[in-house]
Amino acid sequence: MKKIGVMTSGGDCSGLNAAIRAVTLRACDLGIQVLGFRQGSIGLLNRDYVNLTPKKVSYEYLMKGGSVLGSINKGNPFQYLTDEGIHIDVTAEIAASYKALELDVIISIGGDGSFSIMHSLMKKFDMNVIGIPKTIDNDLSCTDYAIGYSTSVQVISDCIDKLQTTAESHQRIIVVQVMGRDAGHLAIAGGIAGGADIILIPEVPYSMNVVAAHLKKVFRSQKKFAIVVVSEAIKTVDGSSVMVMDEVNNRPRYDGSAAYIANLIERHTGLETRPVVLGHLQRGGSPNSFDRLLASQLGVYAVDLAVQEKFGQVVVTQNNAIAHVPIEHTINTYNHVNVHGNLIHTARGLGICLGDA
Repeated sequence: MKKIGVMTSGGDCSGLNAAIRAVTLRACDLGIQVLGFRQGSIGLLNRDYVNLTPKKVSYEYLMKGGSVLGSINKGNPFQYLTDEGIHIDVTAEIAASYKALELDVIISIGGDGSFSIMHSLMKKFDMNVIGIPKTIDNDLSCTDYAIGYSTSVQVISDCIDKLQTTAESHQRIIVVQVMGRDAGHLAIAGGIAGGADIILIPEVPYSMNVVAAHLKKVFRSQKKFAIVVVSEAIKTVDGSSVMVMDEVNNRPRYDGSAAYIANLIERHTGLETRPVVLGHLQRGGSPNSFDRLLASQLGVYAVDLAVQEKFGQVVVTQNNAIAHVPIEHTINTYNHVNVHGNLIHTARGLGICLGDA
């Protein structure tokens, strides 16, 4: 093992730089050179990289959000968009760069989309790949936690803390829209931590009659305000997704669930309601201590797997231990919120309405 490549791809989150730092420190301590590729697989395609050394990955990497290498969530090399607006397959060129740079393995810090691409490259060109999971959505299978999730939950709960006081001052309902893609992990965890009155997630069908009745009950008590947390992926009452068209990328994306629910609440209750979209606040900022520790552990373990030539694996956390699973196991199934799990039980036990009863 002489040379490792490392990259970040997909949506950014807090903790990526801590993982890059861990990979670099562990590899260099073992006498292995580390190349950091800018903008994910596109950096490998263009051979755009930086030599990472212990001196370059200072302690500041632990504190810095985002990715110093940059990240991209629309750079599928199997459908690479040229300047002429044509989609072409550039995977052969990526494989050629991998070989020309004499890489022994690529450590990809990403989510299911990134891992799916790297798995295909691995199978098509016999490239060596190891994955480190990151996603604020925590929707990756086979791992209890992914880098970025804990910090994002912290951001959500901090924002709800601030919204609680303004909601109380004006005796109004505030509907808080959070990310999560097709899973409600961020909503259920952030809502519990922030003391929400109602949490709506994709995994639990809701009734507006139930939501309205609960809010009226809240307002009949001494508390004359309420916080409703909604996942961006909840359905409308007729089962449709709440989406808008991203005109730049020419594809639909989730948005508008807070405004949709706020409008229905006012219609059903007559109570003043305001929607708030947290948006990319959930991705930015310094990682909390949990994500710094998690990223450090996963980064070191990934290098150890590389040295042992255990390729095609993703480093995961399971039952408070670091382990590894085949990369295909993380992309074959989607990690939804377990409706019979601890967080759902906790929410109900705290009297939080999930819209279904």
